[in-house]
Order: sequence, then C-alpha cells, then structure tokens
Amino acid sequence: MPENKDKDKIKDKAKKYPAPNSILSLKCDMVFKMVFGDKRNKEILKNFLQTIISSVSEDEYDDIVFIDPHLKREHKDDKLSIVDVLVRTKTGNLIHIEIQVWEQSELPERVLYYLAKIIATQLEKSEEYDKLKRTISVVITDFPLFNGEQYSKYHHKFELIDKEDGAVFTTALEINTLELCKLPKNSDNTAKYDWLKFIKTEEEGEYEMIAKRNPHIMSLYDEVKRISLNRKFRSALDYKTKAARDEYARIKFSREKGLAEGMEKGLAEGREEGLAEGMEKGMEKTIEKMRRAGMSESEIKNILEQ
Repeated sequence: MPENKDKDKIKDKAKKYPAPNSILSLKCDMVFKMVFGDKRNKEILKNFLQTIISSVSEDEYDDIVFIDPHLKREHKDDKLSIVDVLVRTKTGNLIHIEIQVWEQSELPERVLYYLAKIIATQLEKSEEYDKLKRTISVVITDFPLFNGEQYSKYHHKFELIDKEDGAVFTTALEINTLELCKLPKNSDNTAKYDWLKFIKTEEEGEYEMIAKRNPHIMSLYDEVKRISLNRKFRSALDYKTKAARDEYARIKFSREKGLAEGMEKGLAEGREEGLAEGMEKGMEKTIEKMRRAGMSESEIKNILEQ
C-alpha cells in the first residue's frame, strides 16, 4: 500500500510540473510574449501579421521595430498599461497584439483604452494631426466575445464606418478579434486557420501535424520547442505560477471572511443580489491576476475547483 501511495504522489507531481521536453502552450501570455515579442523572431511575427491583417501591404512588415510594451503615462496618476506585443511597421503604422484566454467582460473597453493611449502618444507638441499613423489591434481570445448564432465566424474586423451607407470616418483605427473557441473542428484550408489552431492546441501530437502544412508555422514550432527546453524560463514560469497561487489563496481567505461578514449583513439588509454581483467581479479580477502571472487555463481551473 505505501508503495502505491508513493506512485500516486509521483503521478500527481508529474501532472503539476510538466516534463522539461513537454511543449509550453502559446495561450500562456508569458510564452506568447517570449515568442512574438522577441526581435529575433521577426520573420515569424511578420508572417503571422501578413496572414491576419489584410488592410496592410505585405512590404509594410519588411522593417518591423519592436516598441516598449509599457504604454507611456501622460500624468503621474495615469493607470499603468502593459500590452503583450507592440510593433511599428516600415511606414510607421502601429500594431498591438493581445492574448486573453480567460473570459473578461471589460476586455473590449480595455483594448479601446490601450488603443487610445497608443494613438495619443504618437504626436509631439509641434506635429500636425495628419502625421497620425494607423493603429491596429489584434485581440486573441479563447472565449466568445460575441454570443449568438449570427456571430459564428472566428475573425471579425472593426473600423470607424457608417453602418447605413458605409462612409469611412477614418482608416486610422482598426481592431481584429480572433476567437479561438470558434475555430471549426475541421480546417477551412486557410493559413489563418492553421496559425490559430497551432496557438489554440495543447495536444503535443497536433503541433507537428499543423506545422508541416506551413514552413512559417514550422519555424514557430521550433521556437516554442526551444523555449520549452529553457529551464530558466520554466523556473520563472513556475515562480509566477506559485505567486499567483499564493495570491489566490490570500484573496480566497479574504473573500471567505468577507463573505461570512457580508452574508450576515446582507441578509439582514436584504442585499443577497448585490453580494453575489460583488463576488463575481472579485473572482474576475483574481482570474486575471493569475493569467497575468503565467498560469495555464487548466491550472487555474484546477485551483478554482478546489
């Protein structure tokens, strides 16, 4: 019996800490930024953007410049904003990429806020408005942004256009949303599908199968494998995961304590509905902190189910 218990412990440890040769998921924002935010991987990023953004000519990506993802503060009290990836193209257009795997109700507003900050910091005091360059966002989610059968496609593109007659107010702003959860099971035979399927999958057998269809995705596969073998990076990922778990435990304790106090007060005052709403918002913030710390979807799910 003790021997079986030891075996079970080893199995549990193996699940909790992936083997050094296992492939890290690109849905982890830390891994995503490590790949797509590295100037050594310009060709990978270039081919990804060429596939996703149809409104920019291919030669725009011949000279990509990576920009500090910490968005500039205009005032000391401004909110600190950090995007996943931010680059400038050959003619000065700005492209912002964001990945979000856990549902976040305020994501559209957050993306709009990031766009506003990127646009606002483009011009110096003496520059004219016609010098303003195009700003494009690419937002990748693993949850539905738009619910309903009429919104079944996985790629939406938004611009400032009059809904009635199609008049374009300006081409300076564009948002592309890519919903991984809406990818069909069977390929639609597009390069876009292959890129997103590769980002979405967590099955090791699928990585190579997808990569074989596209040489640029094969380069991505090689890079993800290289990073997955980096013990220092894995240690940093483990550290952030542990920090997120500790943060969750602290928040959970505070939440349970506050819940007990709030229930007593809320029931006395007839505020059960308001209490539930407050708990839901608090949980959303907790999940976002855990995601930012680099935890995978399955890890967060396991913690929440405890």
